[in-house]
Amino acid sequence: MRGTSLPVVSLYGGSYNPPEGILRKLDVIIYGIQDVGARFYTYISTLFYVLESAGKVGVEFFVLDRPNPITGLHVEGPALEPSYRSFVGVWYIPVRYSMTIGELALLFSEEADLGG
Repeated sequence: MRGTSLPVVSLYGGSYNPPEGILRKLDVIIYGIQDVGARFYTYISTLFYVLESAGKVGVEFFVLDRPNPITGLHVEGPALEPSYRSFVGVWYIPVRYSMTIGELALLFSEEADLGG
C-alpha cells in the first residue's frame, strides 16, 4: 500500500489534546475505534480529549457507534474516585460501564460540558 501525504498527529505524547491549529483546518472528525467497555482502556480517554478539543474550536465530531462487545447488560466495579483521574481513568464511570462508545461520547459531552 502506498503512503499518502496526509499528516499524522500522535495523541500519545506530550499532550492528549490535538493541536487547535490542526483542528481548525478540519471540516469533521470521525471517531471509529471499537471499544471494549472497560474504563481503563485509553481509547475512551482519547475520545474524551478529542471531544473536548473539537468542542473548543467548533469542529463537527461523529462517532461510529457499535454494540458493546461484552454487552450492555451488566455494570460492574466501582466508579472512579475523582482523586485517581488520569489517562487510564478519564471519567467517573464504573470499571465495566455497559454503554456503547456513542453513548459514552454523549455522557462525556453532557457531564463534562465539552461543547459537542
